[in-house]
Order: sequence, then structure tokens, then C-alpha cells
Amino acid sequence: MKITCPSCNTTYNVPRDKIPKRKAVATCNRCRTKFYIEPENVDQSITGVASEPHPPLIVTHSAPVKTDRPSEDSVTETDFAAFMVRNSDKYLSKFRKFQADDIDKFAVTWHWPAFFTGIWWPLYRKLYLWALVVFVVSCIPLLGFLAMIPFAMMGNYIYYRHAKKKIAELKSSHRSSDISVLLSQVGGVNPWVITVVTVLIGIALTGILAAILTPVLLDYSGFIFE
Repeated sequence: MKITCPSCNTTYNVPRDKIPKRKAVATCNRCRTKFYIEPENVDQSITGVASEPHPPLIVTHSAPVKTDRPSEDSVTETDFAAFMVRNSDKYLSKFRKFQADDIDKFAVTWHWPAFFTGIWWPLYRKLYLWALVVFVVSCIPLLGFLAMIPFAMMGNYIYYRHAKKKIAELKSSHRSSDISVLLSQVGGVNPWVITVVTVLIGIALTGILAAILTPVLLDYSGFIFE
């Protein structure tokens, strides 16, 4: 029985007794794409050996799935890279830690921007709800600073779950089109955050410099006019 990966078009010939009885999720060994297979839609006209030898298709689980819900199983690293736009390699190396045995699982990682920048990193990555949470918590004395530690430990996982959900929703609603551009628009970053932070840092440095130089200049002018 013939099963073809929808991403790379690799063809697998699966014995009849290995076809699941109900809708299941399979993983392509060539491109690692996950996709649904349904017994009633399997092409039964071709049997025997595939035209190119490939490792056997892996069926990870078999369970009834509602077709009107977006599937996160079909999200690939290519999708993540298109969604993140910038620094995708760094994030993907962390994201792989959350996908042990093809199952999403939290793992502690460290995210320096989440620790140092407060609300600015979630705003930069369009995590608006988390930006609001960080802002509210940061208004609480002492707790605001202490909260940055767990936030930095969870930052990569928070972004991973956010990106995966958004990508699955977009792929579910645009099944027959190339959505790489749409992924970069919905994901990506807010460049204005860098501009705002740069201006704020400039104002802060100017204030510090003025506070240091003003007494010195006043003393110097008093010395001249004595």
C-alpha cells in the first residue's frame, strides 16, 4: 500500500497489516515531517518495493483526531525558521530539546534577553500577553527582579509553544498555499522595539553624564569668577 509524504514526496510501500485501523500520525524519515494517514485514503493499487529504498515509515500514534482543529504535529523546522526570521539557528538548537521522542516536553534552558530586558524581549518577539505579565510583575518591589530568573529559564519554551501554535493555525487555514511570507509577517520581530530601547538608553546615559559633569562645571566656573 502506497503512502506519500506531502512535504518531500517520498513514497513508502507499507504492508497491509501495518496500516493503522484509524487516523494516525506518521513521521517521514527523510524530512521528518509529521502528517496524518487515513486507512480509507491509502492508495492500495501499488505494492512491492519502493522505487528508491527508504527507512520504514514511523507511525507515532493512532487516535481519532478532529479535522477542524489545527495540527501542531505538522510543524517543521523550516516553518519555525520562516516564522522567527532572525536568529532562527540559535532558537532551533533550543527547540530540539523540547521535542524528545516526538513529544513536546519542557526543558530548562537560559535566555539572556528575557532576563536582562524585562518587557522588551517579549515585545520584540510579539509575545504581547507575556509582555503584559512581565510588566505587572515588575511593578511589585523585589518580586519583579526575582521573577526574571524563572522567566529566563522558560523564555525559549514560551516562544517555542507560541510559535508552534501560530504556525499550526496558519497551516490549517492555508493548506494549499505557500505561507512562508505569511509566517514571517505573523511571526518575525518588532523593529521599533530596538529604536525605542536605543533612545531610552541614550536618554539614560545623557542624564548620567549630565549628573556627573554638572557639579564639575559649576565648581570650575566658580573658580574662574572668584
